[in-house]
Amino acid sequence: MFKVGITGNIGSGKTLICEVFASLGVPIFNADLEARKLMNTDPGLQKDIISLLGPESFIDGHLNAPYISSLVFQNKHLLQSLNALVHPCVQDAAASWFNMLPRFNPYAIEEAALLFESGSYRLLDYIIV
Repeated sequence: MFKVGITGNIGSGKTLICEVFASLGVPIFNADLEARKLMNTDPGLQKDIISLLGPESFIDGHLNAPYISSLVFQNKHLLQSLNALVHPCVQDAAASWFNMLPRFNPYAIEEAALLFESGSYRLLDYIIV
């Protein structure tokens, strides 16, 4: 099975193209959705985020996205540090997801806005930009 990545800027049509592929039965892994899920459910990742950004990062166990955004989008170092925590978890989830797929699939797709920046492209056979 070929592992294909789809990436591009916001509004470039990644999700639309993935919806077309999904309607044809192609399995799709959405890295951005998985990142949000992991930040809300992975206790180790939550602990690391709190260590980096403080206890205000979560409210009642859920990601405080407005607070985090207000910090990381004004501080490049914090954004890089947060990405360094989240991206490896997403890459592990993607690898597990690909491994669980039936081998008869000719290909499956990972949709990710930061495919190159995260290093995830190295785990894929082809990239569509």
